[in-house]
Amino acid sequence: METSPQKSEKLKVLLFFGEEDMKVRPEDFVPLFDEIEQQGIHDITMLTVTDAGAVESALLSPNTLCITIGYSFRNRKIADVFARAIDGGLRMLVLDSSLENKILAERLNITDIKHKVRIEKIDFGKRDEVDIEILGSILRDEISRIRSV
Repeated sequence: METSPQKSEKLKVLLFFGEEDMKVRPEDFVPLFDEIEQQGIHDITMLTVTDAGAVESALLSPNTLCITIGYSFRNRKIADVFARAIDGGLRMLVLDSSLENKILAERLNITDIKHKVRIEKIDFGKRDEVDIEILGSILRDEISRIRSV
């Protein structure tokens, strides 16, 4: 599927990696980067929980898809930043093997979370080719939602 260069230049993807002790190895996420680039998006920013100031300014950017990987949203300060951004229209995809809508809604204090955030149960440490294909489909769907706004 071809994408319009004009629209794809406007889209940004933020990759927000989990807890401070999470071992982030970029090679684990090559399929994710490949799929994002196949969608014509080249503005990809990687952030961690230690970048609180950068997280806030990045989340408030328009036309942004934020993908969180392995983050629990237990840090109240960071959770509040995410909640404000989601209320402001941020589209968010949560990739986590254990987080559920109810827990995320409580941690972000957002009641209609299902309409604003998509949670997918993906464990990057144990993925296979089927997971990668599913992830590609999920990303295409989320990116098309942002483009259609």
